[in-house]
Amino acid sequence: MKKLLGIIVLSLLFGGSAFGENKWEYLDLDRYVIAQIPGEVTHGDSFKLIYFRSINEHPPFIPCEAVIPSFTFYTFVKDNKIFDLKNKKILIKFNNVKPLAKIVSIKPFLMGHLVRFELNINTFDKHFDYFKKIKKLNIELIDFKKGFEEFVASDYFDVKNNNWNFQDIEKAMLKARKICKK
Repeated sequence: MKKLLGIIVLSLLFGGSAFGENKWEYLDLDRYVIAQIPGEVTHGDSFKLIYFRSINEHPPFIPCEAVIPSFTFYTFVKDNKIFDLKNKKILIKFNNVKPLAKIVSIKPFLMGHLVRFELNINTFDKHFDYFKKIKKLNIELIDFKKGFEEFVASDYFDVKNNNWNFQDIEKAMLKARKICKK
């Protein structure tokens, strides 16, 4: 019951209604531009495409032509061992593929923690060609064991999956790149 109440509170804080229409938003910052869309399971989670304006950020990529996909998962699990995950790569299910995602930040937030993941940086064209084929993105945090290292998603995350509506991904990517180049 406590988890359900928390999800409802997050949904109201991050968009009014968890059942509302999910739209791309754009953040125009000094060093980069972000195109982001809220999740459908947990509205406070977001999927982001980060475009860097400076070649110094990620050489050898050309400014505004390098894109880093990123996403967040909110968790009510309050165990401080979650901070041990920073900079670790964990296996995820990204629609039908299983890439590694790096945990780049963990912040206390409301009644739990907000965890941000990043996927591999690549050129705009490569990400554009890949993402334009996806109409709905599903990301699931999955358990894995590699050698002596083991990750059990439910030890850290109470909600282990989220979906994002990618119907307008092509427009969102083009608009974010245009904002970045201005």
